[in-house]
Amino acid sequence: MINVSIDTHTVEKVKRELINQLKSKINQTHVEKVCREQYGIKSIEGYECIDGDIVIDNNQIAFKLDFEVRFPVSILIDNVGNNSTTLSEEDDNGLSEFDNGLEEIEPQEIDETIDEELPDIPDIDLKD
Repeated sequence: MINVSIDTHTVEKVKRELINQLKSKINQTHVEKVCREQYGIKSIEGYECIDGDIVIDNNQIAFKLDFEVRFPVSILIDNVGNNSTTLSEEDDNGLSEFDNGLEEIEPQEIDETIDEELPDIPDIDLKD
């Protein structure tokens, strides 16, 4: 057997080229499917592949691509701390483990957090 040495720069260059080829094969539909199936995110606004690597998965060589995904989120809080939004049963079932218990937050806790984080805004009389 003949041993051949390849410098690190050459190996990294070939790896980057391979990762770039794989990135070009991924489209928004693929990313949306992963977001929907693994995270319950129904739609995304965009994505960007930020990194990639060659890894071992189940004793096989695999390629891992890391994405940064943008998706819309709306939070509605009224001026007295009431939550006037309700979740559908489907949305409620889709809450992640990190979301569990959020519906139990008391409005007073929200007001206290907002008061601590926002500067005082003077009242403005809008009547002419």
